[in-house]
Amino acid sequence: IRDIQAIAAGLDDGNMFAITHLVRIGIEVLAADAVAELARDLQVVGAMVDATTQPAHAPASREQVRELIASLLDDGPRRASLQAALQGERAEQVDVGINVAGRTWIVRPSIQLDTLGLIKEGQQIMTAGAAPDWPTARKLLPVTPTIDGPRRAAHVVSESVRPALSRAISNSHRATTQSRLAALALAIRLYQLDHDAQRPPTLEALVPDYLPAVPLDPYAAGGKPLGYVPDRVAPYVYSVGENGIDDSARASAWRPDEKTIDPLTAPDLFLRLTKENAPAPQVIDPPVENPEPTTTSNSEPPPK
Repeated sequence: IRDIQAIAAGLDDGNMFAITHLVRIGIEVLAADAVAELARDLQVVGAMVDATTQPAHAPASREQVRELIASLLDDGPRRASLQAALQGERAEQVDVGINVAGRTWIVRPSIQLDTLGLIKEGQQIMTAGAAPDWPTARKLLPVTPTIDGPRRAAHVVSESVRPALSRAISNSHRATTQSRLAALALAIRLYQLDHDAQRPPTLEALVPDYLPAVPLDPYAAGGKPLGYVPDRVAPYVYSVGENGIDDSARASAWRPDEKTIDPLTAPDLFLRLTKENAPAPQVIDPPVENPEPTTTSNSEPPPK
C-alpha cells in the first residue's frame, strides 16, 4: 500500500494540469480500496487473538498499521496537488487568450476582456478547491455565463477552453473521503484485535489510542464527522455522499446489508467492515468447463 501511495505522490513532480491530479487521486483510491479489503481480517503482531486464527504469512506490525493510518489521514499533499493543477489550468487559459488576441485586430479588446474574465473565474475555482468540504466548495464555484448569438464571437476563448473543473474538485473530495474511511476501517480493526474481537461502540472510542480525532466528512457541511453503524451483522463506516444527506440516520434507516447494493451508487458512500455481507468478487469471462466442439452451419465438407 505504501508503494502505491509513493507512485501517486510521484505524480506531483511537475504537476501542472487537472488530468495529472485526477490520475493521482485515482491511484490513491486504489490504495484505499486495497486497505478496505485487507482491514477486514488483518492480523497484527502482539494482538489479543487466538493463535489458531493467525495466518501462515507474517502479520503486520502495530507500527506499520499506525503509519498507514496516518498517511491515509494526511490530505495535505492531495490538496496541494489540486491547487497546483488548478493553477496550471488557469495559466493555460491565459496563454491561449494571449495567443488568440495576438492574431486578431478588430476584436482584440474583446478577446482580452474575455481572457481577463477567465482569470477571475480561475481564482474563484482555486478558492473553491481550497474549501474544507464539498458543500462549501460548490457554493464558491463560479456560475458559467450563458452566451449566445453574435456575442459569442467576443467570447471565443472562454467558450473554447473553459474546463469543467467542478468535477475534479468533487472527485478530489471523494478521494479524501475514501482514504479517511479506509483509515477508520484500520483503526476499528486494531481496536477489535485489542478488545476480544469486539468493535468499538462509537468512533469516539477510537480517540486517542487509535485515532488523533474522528475524521470529518468531506461531503458534509459544517464540519460533521464520518458516520459509523456498529451493526452486528452488517457493520460499516460511511460518508453522506455527494447529495449531502445522511441516509443512514433517516427515519427509515438505509443499510448496506444486502450484497446487491453497490457502494458507488448507494445513497451514502460506505465501506463494509466484514466479508460476510460483502458481495462476491465479479468474475469477468469465467472459464467454460467441457466446452462443446464448434460446428459450422454447413454440413458439407470444405472444398479441397
